[in-house]
Amino acid sequence: MELVEKTKSEIQNQPEDEKLLYQIFPDMKRRIDYSQQVVEIEVALPGVQKEQISLKVLPTWFNLIARRGQMQYAANQAFGADVVPEKTRQIR
Repeated sequence: MELVEKTKSEIQNQPEDEKLLYQIFPDMKRRIDYSQQVVEIEVALPGVQKEQISLKVLPTWFNLIARRGQMQYAANQAFGADVVPEKTRQIR
């Protein structure tokens, strides 16, 4: 997991209820089962509620943003195979 801390000037310019102190790039695992045509990606988001996860899936990659308090998790990754976005699902 990688952690990026914001500068004081970046924090001061944000509204109080939206202040983010840290941006975290979470650990991820990817598994592709070509015989079953399944791509699984596991992203570590400790303490994040499912409602706080924004997931965008395109045919070759995904973008994930999740927030917990003053921390924001951000992840982008290519699948390594083409997927059908309409058939993807989020599992917790």
